[in-house]
Amino acid sequence: MLKLELSNESDKDIMSDFILDLMNHHRRLNNAPKEYWCTLEEAKDMFTNWVKSGAVYKIENDNTVIGFMYVKHLSTSVSVLEDFYIQSEYRG
Repeated sequence: MLKLELSNESDKDIMSDFILDLMNHHRRLNNAPKEYWCTLEEAKDMFTNWVKSGAVYKIENDNTVIGFMYVKHLSTSVSVLEDFYIQSEYRG
């Protein structure tokens, strides 16, 4: 796994797409009205905030990015796994 930084725009775009899919997957499961679905702009903002408050790691399979892991730092001695995402075709 490789920790992501804000300076790499291609990583930001890939992760934002994954975040968008993750957030809207929950909304599909709950039949939420479309007005509550996450937008790409919100997903990009989320990624930016995640990098500032913790660490985002990309997960690769044969040099293909297939997901991410977000670890939030609560203090200097406590971190928690907040989100974990793998593309559906790689699950199982």
